[in-house]
Amino acid sequence: MRQRRRWDSQFSYFVASYVLLICFCVLITTVFTLMQEKSVLPQEKKDDQKTVDSALIKAIESVPDLNAYLGARFSLKAGVKPHELVF
Repeated sequence: MRQRRRWDSQFSYFVASYVLLICFCVLITTVFTLMQEKSVLPQEKKDDQKTVDSALIKAIESVPDLNAYLGARFSLKAGVKPHELVF
């Protein structure tokens, strides 16, 4: 039986690494392609969202200071328990 030379094993590691790299590239390309296909929304949903948004904007503008309240930054500090907050 023939003994393996050192360069034979190094070459096989190189080929295995190259194959894994190609598989990884194909996987990444497939994932990005699927992500781009899912991000397209039908026009009907866009129109429905515009209708809802316009109604909400009218309601928000009718209440004084509600726009500023909704746009304010909210954060918790260390030790503050959100379930114990009283507004």
